[in-house]
Formats: sequence, C-alpha cells, structure tokens
Amino acid sequence: MATSPLGRRIAALRAARRMTQLQLAAAANASVSAIRKIEQGSRSPSDTVLSAIIVASAYGSAFPVTRSRH
Repeated sequence: MATSPLGRRIAALRAARRMTQLQLAAAANASVSAIRKIEQGSRSPSDTVLSAIIVASAYGSAFPVTRSRH
C-alpha cells in the first residue's frame, strides 16, 4: 500500500527514536492499528492524535500522552 508523506515522516521519526508501533501507540494513547494505518496512509490522524504522536515520539514512554476527560 502506498504511504502518504505524513505517514512516511511519522514512520521515519518513530524509527529514528527506535520505537515500535506498539510503543508509539502506547505512548500516544492510540491503537497499534491506528498508528499502522496512519503510517500506511490509509487513515489521516485527527489533530489530537497527530499532536499525541509528535509528543510521544519526541519523549517516548517517559512522557506518555493522556487525554483529559472534560
């Protein structure tokens, strides 16, 4: 399956941080399936998920992203 430019960048950032999709998903409070589909380009992340992926890939599991419930 063809990847999107955003999906390729997320996969490259994750790989550079030596994170698995499972680790990124856990740190970003997302499912592994969502991470996989985003990287493959078959799904676009919401702004919230994209922000969580960016923070999680920058800090890894040392700073897991949690969603507040209002």
